[in-house]
Amino acid sequence: MTPVFPGIRIDAAELRLVRLPLLTPFVISTGTMTEKLFPLLTLRAEGLEGYAEGVMDTLPDYLEETLPAALPFLRQAILPQIIGKRFESPAQLGPILAPWRGHRMAKAMVEMAFWDLWAKALDLPLSAALGGVRDAVEVGVSLGIADIPTTLERVRVALDGGYRRIKLKIKRGHDIALLAAVRAEFPGAKLTVDANTDYRLGD
Repeated sequence: MTPVFPGIRIDAAELRLVRLPLLTPFVISTGTMTEKLFPLLTLRAEGLEGYAEGVMDTLPDYLEETLPAALPFLRQAILPQIIGKRFESPAQLGPILAPWRGHRMAKAMVEMAFWDLWAKALDLPLSAALGGVRDAVEVGVSLGIADIPTTLERVRVALDGGYRRIKLKIKRGHDIALLAAVRAEFPGAKLTVDANTDYRLGD
């Protein structure tokens, strides 16, 4: 007889802000990033830990969600509802998260940390718990705005490193010549571009 999984009881949660300096400045049409500030959630249960990273920023310049709103929402509204409770599966988080409007990224942090925790409790790789059938996936990389020679070198390094798709950040006046040079140098590369809302209808 197959034993019934008893679920896991969430004993504690830790929410931290992590500040990571970037190896090189990341330039897009709206500005330059030199560091990444993000929330990191740890859920603890029965000697195990599940982790999740948030993607909201300090100001709503990219997403409508922000760190100043997400952190108290998690600390005051969501985490107190799950600490000390037992869950048999990630699906049981749904009724706790559903009543709250918006805050999709903050809710996703809780779900992701629990998925990580739940997979560890089942002694499964997270990919297997999610139904995955491979042990690796193809990934792409996003490259910030730079001059053409620098961009060509960055594309070369990325492709040599195994990235299968290159996303180039562009802006008005820094687009056609750049793309033509990259395409000429790397005719087989999968390319996408992202101007971060710099273009208008007239463009």
